[in-house]
Amino acid sequence: MVFKVGVWGVDLEDIQIWYNVYMSKKLPKIFKSILWSYKWGNIDVDESKRRIIINSVNYGDLDHWRWIVDYYGREEVLDVVNSSKEGEVREGAKKLLNLILSKKDEKSAYKKE
Repeated sequence: MVFKVGVWGVDLEDIQIWYNVYMSKKLPKIFKSILWSYKWGNIDVDESKRRIIINSVNYGDLDHWRWIVDYYGREEVLDVVNSSKEGEVREGAKKLLNLILSKKDEKSAYKKE
């Protein structure tokens, strides 16, 4: 379906694709509680990737963990966490994340059923 806007036709599929890409770059509101010290409107999910991942692992719940893995990817999350400075990520949280995201079990515990 094409709507005429001015001299150009706008395809609804193009609008949906743009919307999905744009909205996927927005941080869900559940992150406000773990990023409370940051100005919410200024958080860029790509530029603040390291801070979002570390705060999610340290202070977030499973929903935060699911989102960071879905958005950044399993390998990137593990790389950020495992390359963090000593004391930057709580040791227990780091161990749990590595256990949950290990490749040994194809049916990962972080996914909703």
